[in-house]
Amino acid sequence: MKGILPGDAEYARVRSFVSGRGPLRYFITWGRWPGSRLDPFLARAAATVRSKFGGRITCGSGPWEHVDWRQFDLVSVNNYRDAGNTRTYRRGLARHYAHGKPVAITEFGCCTYQGTDEKGAAGWAIVDTSRERRSVRGGFVRSEETQSRYLSELLTLFMEEPIDAAFVFQVASYSFPTSDDPAFDLDMASYGIVTVQPDARHGTRYPEMPWEPKLSFQAVADRYTG
Repeated sequence: MKGILPGDAEYARVRSFVSGRGPLRYFITWGRWPGSRLDPFLARAAATVRSKFGGRITCGSGPWEHVDWRQFDLVSVNNYRDAGNTRTYRRGLARHYAHGKPVAITEFGCCTYQGTDEKGAAGWAIVDTSRERRSVRGGFVRSEETQSRYLSELLTLFMEEPIDAAFVFQVASYSFPTSDDPAFDLDMASYGIVTVQPDARHGTRYPEMPWEPKLSFQAVADRYTG
C-alpha cells in the first residue's frame, strides 16, 4: 500500500520491499520488520470495518510483520514454506498461537515445476515479461507432482497443529494459461490447482469450465472431504 513502503507504483514498492535495505532484509536477518507504519493503518482499517460489519475480522499478514492482534478476532498469516524456512517452518507457526485467538493460514501454495517447492511465494518469477508475448525462462520442467506433494505435506502439518483454517492459493490463475509449447506454458508459474486452457478453451473433465484439474486439485479435494 502506498505510504507504507517507498514507491508510487505497485512494483516499485515491491522492489523497495525486497531490496538490500528493505523490510525483507530485516526479516531475514533479525526476524522482524522494525519501524513499521502498518499498525496505525490497520488500527484505522479495523475501526472502519467494525463500524460497517458485525462479523469477525482479521488481517492476512506476512510472516515478517508483527501485527497488534488485539484489534482482530483471528490471527492470520500468509505463510509459504521454502528452502529458507523448511527446517523452522513448524516452529515459526508457534508464535502465532501465543495471542490466544484462532489462527488461520490465509495463503499458502506452490507453482507447477520442479524445484518450485524451494521458492515458495517467489515461484512465479520464472516468467519473462521482457517481450510482448510472455514466456517461461529456460531450464524449468513442468511438475504437477511437486505442487501436489507440497500442498499435501502442508495440509498434513496444519492438521497436526492448532490451526483453525487454511486457504490454498489459488484455484485458477487466468493470466497464466498453459501451452503445448513448454516455452510458453505459463501455467508452470501458476499457483492454481487447475490448468487454465489457452484461448478460453473449455476442459474435458468439467466441460463448462475453461480449465483442467491438476493432480493437486484431487489432492486438496481428498483432504477436505476426508
